[in-house]
Order: sequence, then structure tokens, then C-alpha cells
Amino acid sequence: MQDKIVFLEGKRIYLRPIDLSDLETLQRYANDPVVRRYLTNVIPVSKIDEETWIKKVMTRGGDVNFAVVLKKNQKLLGTMALMKINYVDGVATTGSMLGAKEEWNKGYAKEAKMLVLEYAFMTLNLRKICSAAFADNKGSIKHNLNCGYKIEGKRIKQFYRDGKYHDEILLAVFKSDWLKLKK
Repeated sequence: MQDKIVFLEGKRIYLRPIDLSDLETLQRYANDPVVRRYLTNVIPVSKIDEETWIKKVMTRGGDVNFAVVLKKNQKLLGTMALMKINYVDGVATTGSMLGAKEEWNKGYAKEAKMLVLEYAFMTLNLRKICSAAFADNKGSIKHNLNCGYKIEGKRIKQFYRDGKYHDEILLAVFKSDWLKLKK
């Protein structure tokens, strides 16, 4: 058996590169109606689609994508990413998909996000990390606020789901504010 790969380690979870062995689990998560409710993808994700995406994120591109894994049983909880990294302006955007619904509301998303923020600020030397959420996705907004993000604005009627348009809440955290929270 191959030793586990750990890129960033927290108390209860660790982040590692996404691998082709994650394909079936990530495809299942991406197609779950409850999980994908607040994702931007609205079409079914086939095995070929998921494999293509995984192969893309496995290469060194501009984004940094992680598999979020529970330490106690090596369960893949989902993914966390640092996207649209702009080294000139010192900004990037985070995104996540935690598909293991039975593990929701246990603080794993916050732990993973804080690891990604530490990496973004302390390794990549970025100064501001952005995020966004559907206005009715109270869990995501609360999660971001708990990680030091502040609401910066709103895009009116940005997404169409369930027969109606939904606003998008824009959030961001600056390195200086995150460092205060981390202490």
C-alpha cells in the first residue's frame, strides 16, 4: 500500500493533491442534488467529465486544488481550491465542494479553509483572498465569516436555480485581518 501524501495538515483533516483514484467519489458528490445546489455546474457530470477535470487539476496550472481528507479514516470529504491566483495584485479566490454530507457542520470546512488561507498568505505571499456564495447559502456565508472574511458586496440576481434568480454575496479576507484572527 502506498503511503498517504500530505501537503497541508490540520488537526483532523489534511489536504493533498487530487488524484484519479478520487474520480468516483468526486463524481458522486458533484451529481448529488443537495451538494450541487450551490455549485455553479448545473449539468450532469459524467466519469469522462470528472476524469478530464481531475487530469487538468493534476497538472501545474494557475490554480491550486486540494483533496480534503479526514485523518481518522482517510475519507475523501471533497475539494478546496485556490483559484485565479494573481501574483501581481496579490489576490486569489477560494472555492470548495464538500460532498460528504454526513460530515457537514463538524468544522472540517473551516479547518480546510484555514489551511488554504495559511498557505495563500504565508507561502504564496498573497494579500487578499476572495470568495462568493449564493445569498441563501447561509452555511457558506457563515463559514467564510468564521474564517475572517467580510462581506464586500452583492451581485443581484446572479444565478438561476429552482425557477428563480438568486443574489451572490461577495466576500474577502485580507492577510492582516486573517493574521489577527489566527492569533
